[in-house]
Amino acid sequence: SGGIAHEIRSPLSGIRLFVDVLCDEEKFHRTEQELEIFHDIAHNVKRIDDIIKRVLAFARDTKIETREMDINHLIHETLNLWYVTLKNGEIRLELSLKEGLSKVFGDAVGIQQVVNNLVQNAVQAMDGGGLLRITTGNETSSFHKGRNIVTIRVRDTGPGIAPEDRERIFNPFFTTKLQGTGLGLSISH
Repeated sequence: SGGIAHEIRSPLSGIRLFVDVLCDEEKFHRTEQELEIFHDIAHNVKRIDDIIKRVLAFARDTKIETREMDINHLIHETLNLWYVTLKNGEIRLELSLKEGLSKVFGDAVGIQQVVNNLVQNAVQAMDGGGLLRITTGNETSSFHKGRNIVTIRVRDTGPGIAPEDRERIFNPFFTTKLQGTGLGLSISH
């Protein structure tokens, strides 16, 4: 994946450069229709570049920096990026973040990326608006008997995941979305 992404990125940089040159209104006189086409090309080049970045993030062994963190604070930081999108998408946000939540030692950037991916999936699932609920809590692990854990739950009122897709949602590049990369849940996993 990493090798292919790098091979695509090189000619993509050339395409981006040529589109920027062709969009330069001081060098070329363009009709509105031509400019619109060039802007569409530039937008799609950026989209491809974003996909490449996600593939590289998935393929790369990243250095993890662990530290003590406040999960509730991390969720608020993540949601700061989403308030406008939620409002424009007519999505109500309901937070139930437990006060006095235990501190967590881990990769804050990684956990923030997971929360961000889950919120993004929820927003995309509620195309006509809905309710996004995020809760945190102190619980006892069902995987490790007697171990205390902090939980984060992200729920939405979208249609849910089809039963036949549930086995594959963490597979790289599996997606049910027209414009998805199928990497968000794989990276989160």
